Amino acid sequence: TSLALRIHQSSNGPEATLLINYNSEGAAQTASQKSFELASGKEVALPQNLVYGPKAIKNFNDGTEDLVIQDQNHVLYVINSAGEQVYSQPLSGPILSETFQIDYFKNGKLQLVLATADRIYAIDRLGDPLPGFPKAIPGEKITHLSVVDYDQTLEYRYFIATEKGNLWLLDKTGKDLENWNPLPLGEPTNGTPFHARVPGKGDFMVVLGISGDLHFFSRKGESRSGSPLKLPDGIASPLIFNKTGTPTLQAVTTGGEILDISFSGEIIKRTQAQKSNRDDKFRSLSDQKGNSSILALEQFNKIQLFDSQQRLLMSIPLAGGNAWIGYYDFGSSRRIIAVTNLEQGLGYLYDLEGNLLISSPLQSSGEIQLSHFPSQGQYLIRTRYGKTLLEYLIPD
Repeated sequence: TSLALRIHQSSNGPEATLLINYNSEGAAQTASQKSFELASGKEVALPQNLVYGPKAIKNFNDGTEDLVIQDQNHVLYVINSAGEQVYSQPLSGPILSETFQIDYFKNGKLQLVLATADRIYAIDRLGDPLPGFPKAIPGEKITHLSVVDYDQTLEYRYFIATEKGNLWLLDKTGKDLENWNPLPLGEPTNGTPFHARVPGKGDFMVVLGISGDLHFFSRKGESRSGSPLKLPDGIASPLIFNKTGTPTLQAVTTGGEILDISFSGEIIKRTQAQKSNRDDKFRSLSDQKGNSSILALEQFNKIQLFDSQQRLLMSIPLAGGNAWIGYYDFGSSRRIIAVTNLEQGLGYLYDLEGNLLISSPLQSSGEIQLSHFPSQGQYLIRTRYGKTLLEYLIPD
């Protein structure tokens, strides 16, 4: 049980919130485990409810982090570490991609890249569009976007999937590239297409169709050997790119079948995870950098997390069964599970043994953004709640 009274400044003046959290199935904390008192940081009140973010991006001027958010009227905001608005920009619709940063002019200054269904946006820190942007694809609705830099030379490519089942590859100026204008897949994608470099094999453009067909293309749009590979029904997006040892892909079905896949187009291992109920659903959780993953089993009243050997790490009780969950790996013992109970508007942080790391819940109506600053000995936690962008701090 926890009780917390918080007062924050909103656009309508001061607001008080009383949080009472009780859960009889809460994970027991070990005697040596210390939970931290949250220290409230900056709060930023916006005119409308927030529906996207917060996403952290780098401020190239001073090395701090800016936050990207969007409200229900599709207005994009970039907020700096002092809680000040860097710029706002009305967009054509909801953001449907991750937020990417590019160094378009190769001068160390970074620009923001993201997509709505109608446009690809590339915006500098003054809020101005880059030349040729925003970019529309006539007759197409974008569903996914990734940004590729094959050789870390800042010669970016925008890898796009559309509602009609087409793949597009654009250069960094937004120009269509040969063989990708478009490359017809014939069906929408399950998750975001991405680039993978495999030692001894070269570059792969990896695309999973909603029917379960896994495609490998070359940079020129040519189908590679073993492509397409038919996967079982019910693949839970996203695919995990395992870069350690011999690179492989891993896919998980909602029914709990774990597939290890070679870049030769073969399923090299199948494992069935145990489940207790027919309606249980599995998926992979990748960390914030895509370097590691854990297995999540979502049930009506709880979420169970397993390591790569399918050993149970923790069980999180969940009233209502509707949650956002994120996995953060900062190395060593600094691996954190962040959970927002969307029914209650409350957020929690756990270690991988199921111990609560904070003594009172966060106010959160969506994604929880977490950054680790070892030089400062602290974590910064950012959430959105109604019209407010909230910041919390806990010690390392």
